[in-house]
Amino acid sequence: MRLLASSAVRPTRGMRRPRAPLPSATISAGVCPRTTTRLRASTVTRPSRGTCLSGMFHAHGMGVPQDVGEAARLYRLAADQGVSRAQGNLAVFHEQGKGVPQDVGEAGLLYRLAADQGNAYAQGNLALMYPFGRGVPRDEVEATRYYRLAAEQGNV
Repeated sequence: MRLLASSAVRPTRGMRRPRAPLPSATISAGVCPRTTTRLRASTVTRPSRGTCLSGMFHAHGMGVPQDVGEAARLYRLAADQGVSRAQGNLAVFHEQGKGVPQDVGEAGLLYRLAADQGNAYAQGNLALMYPFGRGVPRDEVEATRYYRLAAEQGNV
């Protein structure tokens, strides 16, 4: 076995190089041209998905200043258009009271909308709510059903 002379790990085929964090600036300022181009294309071809992606950028401060209130607003716009990822993300915000008033009933409703579209994470989160009647009626059968649906997609 041959050892490398330097202690640094060199990326080989299939390994990713670590990414530098994006500076806090607006997307439109061209922080990441590739991301900006994809986001703009997404908002034109699939407006609701682009809105959801924009919400994720604001939620995590990726290329824009972190703003959970704006993220919640964008998620709501996309959720109202039926985007399951936006529905699931907005449900988490409602469950935790991030950027919106805490409302587990609304979280349960949003998780249900996303879960019924096949969103595995929403199915898992909804399954956790049913046994305790948190935001949804207490129902062990529904909990089991959603646990199974989530597990079938690898979300265990």
